Amino acid sequence: MKGNIKLIIGIIIGASISGFITYAATQIEANQVYYNNKTLNNSLDQLYFLATGNNEAGAYIYSEKLIPNMTSLTQPSGTITASSTHTGRPAYQAFSGKALNLSDGSTFWYTSNTNNEYIQYTWDEAILIHEITYKHHVRMAEYIQYLNSNNEWVNIQYVPSSGNDERTNTVRITLDSMIKTTAIRWQFIEGSNGFLAEANIKGMAKLP
Repeated sequence: MKGNIKLIIGIIIGASISGFITYAATQIEANQVYYNNKTLNNSLDQLYFLATGNNEAGAYIYSEKLIPNMTSLTQPSGTITASSTHTGRPAYQAFSGKALNLSDGSTFWYTSNTNNEYIQYTWDEAILIHEITYKHHVRMAEYIQYLNSNNEWVNIQYVPSSGNDERTNTVRITLDSMIKTTAIRWQFIEGSNGFLAEANIKGMAKLP
């Protein structure tokens, strides 16, 4: 392990590993490690838990930012895909970490098309989603979706449009139970441009 993270070896007696897919998210805090819905450790220098004998077993730590500040479609990690982009509004700008400014075209992703537009981020390995935040244009409406284990897109929530002016709103979706996935997608409804800024995902990521 790198840095000051210590290795804590846990022995689970009679614990069910089958419950590792879905996690209760009612007491989540940064820097806590969870396993089978239980907080194992919340000390900053003791963030690792190892359970052997099952390919789902391991350590997950809560992260305030599961998508890094992207500088391209693949850097520094993960992969971004989108249906289309308006000139000068590339898809990675939705995840750049920059504060939205409608006068600054480098702070958001936008499309000139209105035909089933979408934007998607794919992680290098599975994560657990707890909270989704982003900014969207009030004229747009979209479905937030995740990719399940059968490679099917499943709706998390529908976000309707709320006007026809040039305002932007912050959308925050907090899940009662975490969702395990390798990808998240914003699917805009037919007839709506794609627009996304300040997109961020909170949840659990497996420790290296």
